[in-house]
Amino acid sequence: MGFTIDDHEVDDETHVVALGGNADASASEAFEERLGQAMDGGKRYVIVDLMGAQLIDSRIIGVLMAAVGRLESSSGLLAVACADSNLLRLFSITGIDRAFPIHPTLERALVMR
Repeated sequence: MGFTIDDHEVDDETHVVALGGNADASASEAFEERLGQAMDGGKRYVIVDLMGAQLIDSRIIGVLMAAVGRLESSSGLLAVACADSNLLRLFSITGIDRAFPIHPTLERALVMR
């Protein structure tokens, strides 16, 4: 299965980037570009919606961590919406679950901003 990527503005400070399918190395460039556009556009709260993702690889994790650093330097925040037990286990094993909040739904992530 390939990957899908979609994004949308929520308000002046909030943006959602959604990844679906198998977000592997081929997805990382598009993902990085979408996150960069949101941050360049002044978004301080970025939610990465992984509710439709079945797989993410180390390059996607690298893009997430770079975005965390960039947002933190401007008093912003990256959050993740994810309920997949395999992805949550990956976040736990790698320790990146301590780098950003993870919410069980996109709706919850939007409320918690």
